[in-house]
Amino acid sequence: MSKSSITLKGTMDPAAFAHLLEDLAKSVKAGTVCLQKGGEYVTLKPAGGMEFEVEAAVKKGKQKLSVAVKWEEPCEIVPEGEIKITSVEPEPPVVEPVEEVPAGDAAVDAAPELAGGPLGMNEAKETEKKTAKKK
Repeated sequence: MSKSSITLKGTMDPAAFAHLLEDLAKSVKAGTVCLQKGGEYVTLKPAGGMEFEVEAAVKKGKQKLSVAVKWEEPCEIVPEGEIKITSVEPEPPVVEPVEEVPAGDAAVDAAPELAGGPLGMNEAKETEKKTAKKK
């Protein structure tokens, strides 16, 4: 007996659930996914671009993994290798230390410029203006 939808729920140990996921993956590769529960079943024919969403969350000591997949018409396909699922956490990115500018002539060359020129030039102009006002 075929129906338009079916829900499979239960409790399994991780090895049994992994086997279920392996069966799902093999079925998708074969081009036909048939989900059965007793005498009821739904058969799907994956085709074209498959849209998916994988969500993981940890809240108040409970862990959740949700997987949703749908397809209609071909859409943009994500290149293989760009997205992955693994049992190993990635290493945190290495942060490179910031180089310090050495004191001396190099510091003057590297000084930020303001509207009036290199840093210090505006200060010299202000001093000239003050001196001219006193005269």
